[in-house]
Amino acid sequence: MKYEVASFAGGNTSGGTLPPAAERHNNNGGDVAVPVGYRFKPTDEELVKHYLMDKAFNSASPLPSYIGRDIQASRFLNLPPHRLVSLMSNGEREWFLFIHQDLESEAIWTTRGEVRRMVGNGVGFWRSFQGSEKPICDSSGAPLGFKSQSTYFSAASSSSSSKKTHWKLHEYRLHSPPNIRGQEWVLARLIRGTDYNRNN
Repeated sequence: MKYEVASFAGGNTSGGTLPPAAERHNNNGGDVAVPVGYRFKPTDEELVKHYLMDKAFNSASPLPSYIGRDIQASRFLNLPPHRLVSLMSNGEREWFLFIHQDLESEAIWTTRGEVRRMVGNGVGFWRSFQGSEKPICDSSGAPLGFKSQSTYFSAASSSSSSKKTHWKLHEYRLHSPPNIRGQEWVLARLIRGTDYNRNN
């Protein structure tokens, strides 16, 4: 059996023969074997070039279901991060999601350079800053996409009791997305900080 991984404990490999010590994960009803110690650790460029582009132009998910999954933006913004990761079958501190942009509008507040996106019925919000997108380029300097970063706060955006949590969100979008309605995708990397409170 062959496998392709970005990295795993002990070194990098691609297209090698599966080692004797391996773990099996379920992927859409079929078992997939990966090396023990496997970690999916792609760079920003790899995420955009090899995964987001493939998803946007080919629609089929380029990530096995045990690594990432598709989700509608409306559902993504209806759940706090600890609830989102409970839907995932794998991950320790990082999870990946393809977010389908199905929202015509969403609850967004902009004030003093901050952008706040409400989660659920005000249980929390994602905060980012205007103009903070970082370009993602290939080795030749050609633009591939953009990366933005947000931090999750518990409690309503307008509440004085809102609390910064240790959840981070990195979102990747294409520089030149396909001109196909219904194929607007964002790739998200959801990160849980080391000082994690399960209730946030």
